[in-house]
Amino acid sequence: MDMFGFFPTVCLSMRDFPAYRGVAIRYWEMRRLVFNTLLVVPAAFGYIITAGISAGVGDLRYLETVDVVIRFAVSCVAANLCYSFVYAFEFLLGSDNTMSWWRRYGRASVLVSGTLFAMFLALLGGHRIAVIEYLPLHLR
Repeated sequence: MDMFGFFPTVCLSMRDFPAYRGVAIRYWEMRRLVFNTLLVVPAAFGYIITAGISAGVGDLRYLETVDVVIRFAVSCVAANLCYSFVYAFEFLLGSDNTMSWWRRYGRASVLVSGTLFAMFLALLGGHRIAVIEYLPLHLR
């Protein structure tokens, strides 16, 4: 921390790195399921609204249901890969001191802001999957 206690500094020496690593992994992995669950709603909303409009006006489907499911599965894997990048923040900014800025505010800030950004991307992804489903190949 700086002398005012606002900004974290990179912790170059930890007293017990294996224990800290275990605590950090438990913290983030317990929240991964919540993160994934929160992404379902915006992705489904983006898909259902766009696909519903396209189907309602009589557009033809150009993808089978299995292709749509595969695209959502790939999106899920990509979201989890992006979630894993939080460990870079954790091990660069983290400290085994329980009163550190990172442990008190940083983790929660990164979790909330990252989840909100991922929800926005999931909304756009669901919309894009529906667009691809109803758009002819030569127009994609």
